Amino acid sequence: MDESKQPGIKIEEIILLKSSGERDPLIPKNTTLKTKANFEFNYTINNNKTAGSSSVGVQVRLIKEDDEKRVALFSARYLGRFSIEVDPPNIDLVQFLESNAPALLYSYLRQHIQSVSVKSGLPPIHLPIMNIVALIHDLKQKQAEQNNSEVGSKKT
Repeated sequence: MDESKQPGIKIEEIILLKSSGERDPLIPKNTTLKTKANFEFNYTINNNKTAGSSSVGVQVRLIKEDDEKRVALFSARYLGRFSIEVDPPNIDLVQFLESNAPALLYSYLRQHIQSVSVKSGLPPIHLPIMNIVALIHDLKQKQAEQNNSEVGSKKT
């Protein structure tokens, strides 16, 4: 990739596919929550060269608990559709879909969860700043290990 040039990838659309949330109504409004959060991140990639555009979906699920009692549960899923604007692009489309696109969409997830938490009467819930490339690498590695263990268990 020539770092002096733009990637040549165009955002066709970014849409909120799904959003859900719930909170404990007994928590007083504007309470300061010092709770732990269970955070799950997932992504999917669809590289459809014949359709002329590719998509990446990212999803987050956040559960905040206080003394083993659920305080709030929020989840959201965003979808981004991307196409090649300059042929050839300055970055490999698959590389873009695996790193840049999920990181770009994660910022939408962060803002959405923060906004929904405030609208529910809770203090803002901020998703952590994350190295999405490293997170995706870890997810791929775990999936490969799981696939290898499933193959090994079928042989016995």
